[in-house]
Amino acid sequence: MDMQANRAEQEAAEQISGRAIDQKLIDEMRPAYEDFIFNGNYKEALPYLDVYNFIGRTLGTQAGAEILVCDSEAFYEKLNAQLEANTPAGLTESISFDEPIVYHGYFDGWRQIADMMKLITCMEIMFIAICLSTVFTVEHTRKTDQVILCTRLGKKKLYAAKTLAGLTVGVGFTLASFSAHVRNNCFFIWI
Repeated sequence: MDMQANRAEQEAAEQISGRAIDQKLIDEMRPAYEDFIFNGNYKEALPYLDVYNFIGRTLGTQAGAEILVCDSEAFYEKLNAQLEANTPAGLTESISFDEPIVYHGYFDGWRQIADMMKLITCMEIMFIAICLSTVFTVEHTRKTDQVILCTRLGKKKLYAAKTLAGLTVGVGFTLASFSAHVRNNCFFIWI
């Protein structure tokens, strides 16, 4: 079901692809979203989903009333303020959105992936900490470390192999969790 909904969002977003996010687009979006909020008619609002979410994130709210009363001037004022606040000190040229941003099509899938990267990173750290915690201590607890230490190149090859195994497990877990997320939520991007 999620894949069908994502595909419908992607196809609907093509209707407004290439248009500037300006007052005209916001004025078109407003009645479509009011109809969606009050009557549940989502089909008219679907093409504007990315723009609606982008305005909401810029304003720092998910409340429909605040997003729907926003005009392009207030939107770009808030966006430029965020850009100025996040611009590194010492940057000589001023960066601002003097012209409206052009919407180039569906990007919510990529946003979802970026948002999930924090969770995936935390899961990976916990997985590695739990699964690989005994990799370097097992010889000491089993009292076999002295045998390994007295063999020729035993310690160097053993530690290299264990480090490589740890990296392989970490990278494998990251790829598996990332591909599971992509397959479940954003598979349409790859088609």
